[in-house]
Amino acid sequence: MLLLDCWDKSIEQVAFEHVNLALVLMNSHRRHELSEGEYAMRRRRCESVSTVLGLKSLRDLTWSALDESRGHLDELSFLRVEHVVRENERTIKFVRHMRNGDWLQAGEM
Repeated sequence: MLLLDCWDKSIEQVAFEHVNLALVLMNSHRRHELSEGEYAMRRRRCESVSTVLGLKSLRDLTWSALDESRGHLDELSFLRVEHVVRENERTIKFVRHMRNGDWLQAGEM
């Protein structure tokens, strides 16, 4: 399994070795237009918030800093940014649980 860091472009191999478990990846063949539409609007909003908060990337945003920013952001921007922070945290926790062999917790992620 690979952990990709899209910010610094690093790639880390994370071992997945378990005789009773397997990962299944599926291609839904559903086309996604990421350069326009709702995704693009959400991305622009997050980039704007990152600039307002003086961050290179939302990945640098901590939960406490997010909480402090609440009064400076409209509700929708706050929710979008909160989602980004939550997903980044979920990814890190998943990898940590995998490394520790804690498969139930990894599955919860």
